Amino acid sequence: MALLYHLNLGFPAVQAASRLTLDGSGLIDIALPIPSCLPAGPGQARATLTSPLHPSPFATTIALDATTPPYLQLWRDPAPSTAILSIEPCTSQRLSDGRSGRKALLDPGAQREFHLEIAFAPG
Repeated sequence: MALLYHLNLGFPAVQAASRLTLDGSGLIDIALPIPSCLPAGPGQARATLTSPLHPSPFATTIALDATTPPYLQLWRDPAPSTAILSIEPCTSQRLSDGRSGRKALLDPGAQREFHLEIAFAPG
C-alpha cells in the first residue's frame, strides 16, 4: 500500500514571486519546470511555500517525519490564473514513467505511524 497526501495551492498564492524551500534551502524556482519526486529524509523534513500576496503575505509549511513518508512529490500546472502547485509527502518514489516505485510492505498485524503537520502563518 502506498500513502500520498495532497496539498494543492494555486493562484494567487502561487505566482512567479512565490518561493518554495525544503528545510530552509532553496528548492525550486516556482516559474521553472519542477522535479517530480525528491527524497525528503533523513529525519524531519519541512517544505515551505512563501507567497508575496499583497497586502497579506503568508507562508504554508508542511512538516513530516521523513522516515515514514520518505519522498516528497511535486506537481505544477503553471497555466495563468491557475498556477497550481501540489506538495505531496508520499511513501514511494515516482518513477520516470509516472508509476509509483517500490512500496514498503507491512507484515500482517504490523502498524506504521505517519506524522504530518500543515501550518499557515503570516509570511
